[in-house]
Amino acid sequence: DEKYYLFPSNEATEEKYDDSINFSNFKQDMEEYFPNYNGIVGTAFYKDDQLAKLKITVTMQFYGEAELVGYAQYAAGLLLSHFPDYIQIEVTIESVNGEEALIVKEPNNQEPFVYIYQ
Repeated sequence: DEKYYLFPSNEATEEKYDDSINFSNFKQDMEEYFPNYNGIVGTAFYKDDQLAKLKITVTMQFYGEAELVGYAQYAAGLLLSHFPDYIQIEVTIESVNGEEALIVKEPNNQEPFVYIYQ
């Protein structure tokens, strides 16, 4: 029993309300911290009606590497406070130049891995 949901979406809100709210809160905190975003979307993978993996794509414009590093670190911290510990999360931060950063949080791991592309 496997299914994918897109966040944000009406289907996800109706069928996976709690996870949809967690994603919305994460998205809102990201937008408040850095208003130059263009979009934040997530793809959630459910197995046996349980959220197993979440891939989030953040598209935005950066004005320097320090700004990108700060934003990636902030995003990594939000993962720990907004999502259950038992799921795998992957966040890709992109700009018009392509992929800028990758954040990976493995299940039951308290420290996300943050990689900034050069």
